Amino acid sequence: MKKWGKWGVYISATILMVLSVGYLIFSYNNENNANGEEPADLVGGGGAVNEDPQADDEGNTGDDNAEGPGELVDEAQAITITHDLLSGLRETFGRLGEEYKWSSVQDDWEQPGYTEPDFEIAKPHLLNYATEEFTVGTLRGILMEYYCFCDKLFIPDLHLDVRAEVLEVHKNLFVIKGISIANELGNGGLTGYLTVKNEDGKWKIDHWQWNNFSDEPINLTADEYLSYRDLYYEADDKLTFVKTIKMTGVIGFDGEPMYENAIEGEIDVHVFYNETYDYYFGIAANSSYSLSITESDLEKYQ
Repeated sequence: MKKWGKWGVYISATILMVLSVGYLIFSYNNENNANGEEPADLVGGGGAVNEDPQADDEGNTGDDNAEGPGELVDEAQAITITHDLLSGLRETFGRLGEEYKWSSVQDDWEQPGYTEPDFEIAKPHLLNYATEEFTVGTLRGILMEYYCFCDKLFIPDLHLDVRAEVLEVHKNLFVIKGISIANELGNGGLTGYLTVKNEDGKWKIDHWQWNNFSDEPINLTADEYLSYRDLYYEADDKLTFVKTIKMTGVIGFDGEPMYENAIEGEIDVHVFYNETYDYYFGIAANSSYSLSITESDLEKYQ
């Protein structure tokens, strides 16, 4: 009995040791599983939950390079998208006005049969180019004034092919900055900021802001103006840049005194010579407005 009792102690100790080692291995595996990755069927496209990244305080939506819903654009794409949206809006306003004979000037005897613009008719068409909030909050007011049969440009031209800067790019959203160079009617002289958002696969204008040159000078260069002329004027209208002079005084459109948004003091003016029609003219760098220039001005102002 004593001999068997001795072997019983050895056997019991061995069993206890095996159980202890097994317990350690089991605990180690459980710890690794707890700290490891989730099973494949719970992650990514096959998972039951796939949350979108939450926006932070600055409007960012997480890692812009992460996979998932959303679209990032480069500068060329942003320029094309913005140009097409603005062109589409202008075309839509014009087409609807002709189709429904809308006039913003009520009881105008020169426009018999015309009626007040109807926002409910226009809204579905405008939503192709703008978000609901922007359409209701901004475009509705423009619609009611758009058909004035006047020279006012309610949707400014944004010459992104002359100067453009993409300020922000996020998934499904970008902010772009451009300039509106003044035309012969005095429309322009603006810096525009547009926020464009992708909704259900369609890019739409969500916000815009237009700053007059008195608040934010354009600072147009001579090369930029020549590019603008090449893009938007007749090809045979040949221009030569002469020099940049400094002119003083209050200068507005076509050199006339300007009492609204006036800039007083010394202004850079780019002087050009039109070889086709044999005359000089100037472009104010701060506003892009056209100024009359004589040969005596070239001698007077340096």
